[in-house]
Amino acid sequence: MQMHMVEGAGWTEAPLHLTADNRAPPDAQAFWLAGAAGKRVRVLWVPADPVAHGESGPRGTITLSPGRIECVEKYFETVSYLRARGFAVLVMDWRGQGLSDRLASAPERGHLDRLDHCVADLLAARTALGNRVSGPQILLCHSMGGAIGLHILLSGRAKFAAAAFSAPMWGIKNLPPGAFQLAAVASALGFGTAPAPGQPLVWSPTAFEGNIFTRDPTRFSRNERILIEHPALRLGGPSFGWVHEFLKAHRAMATAGAIESLTIPAFIARAGQDALIDNVAIAAIARRWQGAEILDLPEARHEILQETDDARIAFWAGFDRLLARAGI
Repeated sequence: MQMHMVEGAGWTEAPLHLTADNRAPPDAQAFWLAGAAGKRVRVLWVPADPVAHGESGPRGTITLSPGRIECVEKYFETVSYLRARGFAVLVMDWRGQGLSDRLASAPERGHLDRLDHCVADLLAARTALGNRVSGPQILLCHSMGGAIGLHILLSGRAKFAAAAFSAPMWGIKNLPPGAFQLAAVASALGFGTAPAPGQPLVWSPTAFEGNIFTRDPTRFSRNERILIEHPALRLGGPSFGWVHEFLKAHRAMATAGAIESLTIPAFIARAGQDALIDNVAIAAIARRWQGAEILDLPEARHEILQETDDARIAFWAGFDRLLARAGI
């Protein structure tokens, strides 16, 4: 893919793995970035459609925070939609997944040693883009990306005008008793990169029938094909260290006054048929976030942005209400 580098930005071109039914958004630019602790992360930057925003310039910049296992390729459709509405979009492969550096000796192990490194990587990407990141800043998060996004907001290290969440991982469904203590002990004893109990060591294809992610067969097949055709993007189950980091984040969310300190408008969508995320935990945080709107999608499965059009239309309508409340 042809990229147009910014003079002095220090970018190095990164590949995008395409499939026949998943083409990159127009003007997409992928680059490698030197992240925290010497790890290399892959960033996708897509400028707003100049026809959509006209002489007034882009409506703003959306930072898209993906979920676990996910890669930037999975969000081409979402990014194209946002680009056509006048927004520039920044999305990255979180360290440990996609084409970013893996953090365990087994490349398909879903490991994360420090959640704060994800914050540092995001800040480094915004710095590298410089004045391209302009206008109102909106945070759009899915699943694990919702836990990272909320961690970023609570850290105060990056400012946003509004935040939208799709099935945010603010609680994990059917978590075994003692999971936090077990993950903490394993990490302290040097077994942080070991697979958490009951988790798959490697990724393997699944059938559409009975899948827990989406009711949309076309989007499901597209997402499976990305990983089938490009093995480097695959990721297996999480490690003890990954579990420990995110359960620590969940405890921080529960701290008195933490969520209450947030003042930006928020929109939070829950999938009624979510088999992964604890919707009760989502509701508990939403109640503490002044001015947050929560939307229930009773028939939707976990991946709302990859769902059938009825769920996606409802989500984007809520996103538009968020923008209106933020004056964007």
